[in-house]
Amino acid sequence: MSSSQRVWPEVPDRQRLRRPHARLLIVRGLAAIRSGWIVLGFLVTIFALAPDGWRMPVLILGAYYSYTRLVVVFHDWISLRYAADVSGVRISEGVVGRQDKLLPWRSVSSVSQSQSLAQRLLRVSDVRISVNASDGAGEVIPSISEREAARIQRLHHRASRSAPGASPVRRKPQPDQPHRGAEAQSVISPVLRGWDFVLIGVASGAFLWFIPSLYSLVAELASFLGSARGILPTFNDLRGIGGWWLAVILTASAVCSIAYGSLFAWLKYRRFVVALGSSGELVFQAGLAQREHRVVAASAVSAYALRRPLLLIPLRRASLRAMIRGDGGQITEGRLLPLTSVSNGLHMLHALTDVDPAGFSSLGRPQHGWLMAGGSAGVLAGLTVVSWVAVGLGPALALTAAYLLIWRYADSRFGRIDVATNQRGVRWLVARRGVAFRSVWLIPEEAIDFSRWSGVFRHAGVQVFNVRGRHVARLTVWPVDLRTSLRLRRTIGSPRSSTTERPGT
Repeated sequence: MSSSQRVWPEVPDRQRLRRPHARLLIVRGLAAIRSGWIVLGFLVTIFALAPDGWRMPVLILGAYYSYTRLVVVFHDWISLRYAADVSGVRISEGVVGRQDKLLPWRSVSSVSQSQSLAQRLLRVSDVRISVNASDGAGEVIPSISEREAARIQRLHHRASRSAPGASPVRRKPQPDQPHRGAEAQSVISPVLRGWDFVLIGVASGAFLWFIPSLYSLVAELASFLGSARGILPTFNDLRGIGGWWLAVILTASAVCSIAYGSLFAWLKYRRFVVALGSSGELVFQAGLAQREHRVVAASAVSAYALRRPLLLIPLRRASLRAMIRGDGGQITEGRLLPLTSVSNGLHMLHALTDVDPAGFSSLGRPQHGWLMAGGSAGVLAGLTVVSWVAVGLGPALALTAAYLLIWRYADSRFGRIDVATNQRGVRWLVARRGVAFRSVWLIPEEAIDFSRWSGVFRHAGVQVFNVRGRHVARLTVWPVDLRTSLRLRRTIGSPRSSTTERPGT
């Protein structure tokens, strides 16, 4: 009995459980008011205009909706308890029935801290704990103090540093890199400039929402002020305007749309920083209106993908993403670079993988690639002309859009694949794909679950790799001959399963 008493205080399920911060009630209350005033105002209007026989159902519906909002406000603060120490995180949920979850640090891939504008003012944040699972399993602890959230992230960071073989793949920071606090961190992301935010707003399509948002806002203000006529011109009004005035209106709309998209990108990616911790873990920081801070374990990254958008190829811009198991990032979403120059992306890939940039610096230029691009463009033009003659201009444009989608699907998988070894002897699968839609994939040897080659001819097959991630991800490259596939299988040697399919054999 005495021995059990000596061991009992160290058992993690005997920690003192804590509630979320009481300011959670204010945060949830503001969210309920923001979403509820429209619904309740609509129900009040219906109640005033409805006949007497319909007022009672509307009243019951309004009362039920108010009850659900109150449950949303108070539920987590009443039912959720949590505790965190050096062994892991324990979360207990429920009021009548309880469910206890223990998440040891060895099974946690990342710990992210996110804040809305209201949470920043109240100095609380949500903590999302993502687990090493293919279905993105994880837990969220809502609205705890910033100090407590930082303590949980420090516990995860120290546990990942002490884990044996925690960073077999990624380069560790050099001793002369800058330090932040007690932990060494090497900042590997470039600083986003003003032009970068403009391009992010254009590439993400955020500028397209300016005109609908403006008309919606003006319509709400007009109805609130009791104006019967809209302030902004309609499409019929614009048709009556000609000459320079129409050009001025269209130019002003385009400039304001781009400014709107740039502002959206600036608010989302302001202070976007990616750093490399002392044990190889990735540290994300992003956001101004909504802030996020994440720590991702080194072993949780399954692949890196550097992609170039088609519309921004003349500007040599690319985005860099990391495929993270159990990814729970709300702002970053695995983005190592939202949009930057190709040289910055290649520099970050070298910093993350320690692979010689000569192995992937020719971003997605497979052999005879331009010949295929020119042939595909000629085929698309021919199909468009034939469709125009056969069915008319309108249906021909719709068919052309379908042809472009098929071309994008085929082009984005056309490329070459090889194996590169970094300075520490770790093998990486390097895939350079696309002619118009260019991309480079780098996958560590240990992240490949399954490989398959299939084809009718020996010299023109399709090579598929299944990569461990939040969901089952497939990397497809063609054409790959059978000899190259067998060489890749012998070189990597790590897939748990591999098949070779050839019809008729």
